[in-house]
Amino acid sequence: MSKTRMSGRGFTLVELMVAIAIIGLLTGIAAFGYSNIRKRVATKACMMNMRKIFETAQWYRSAEEIEEGENLMVRRLIERGYLKKPRPRCKYHRGTQGFYAIEEKADGRIFVKCVNIGGPSHGTFTGEE
Repeated sequence: MSKTRMSGRGFTLVELMVAIAIIGLLTGIAAFGYSNIRKRVATKACMMNMRKIFETAQWYRSAEEIEEGENLMVRRLIERGYLKKPRPRCKYHRGTQGFYAIEEKADGRIFVKCVNIGGPSHGTFTGEE
């Protein structure tokens, strides 16, 4: 009775370890790319929110009789029905940390800012972008 060795069946331990290392490396690269994409999408969504608030503030200012010294505020735009509830929040800043503020200059220009307490901000929308 002769014993024949079955060759070529299965993988060696080294081959399996190399395959697992390659899969891990590709997963790490994909996760890094995914996080960058999420940040870019959140920034774009924040800019769109600021644009919406800016346009709504301009509309409010032209349609309403604004008293001297009355400040434009996101809350007031919601109360008067110009913006829908819930209050717009920056998607990048989870919870209550990120919000929008409207700043009106003496020359009539409006600035909408993304404010984040304790972290980075997406900047200011001036209507010129």
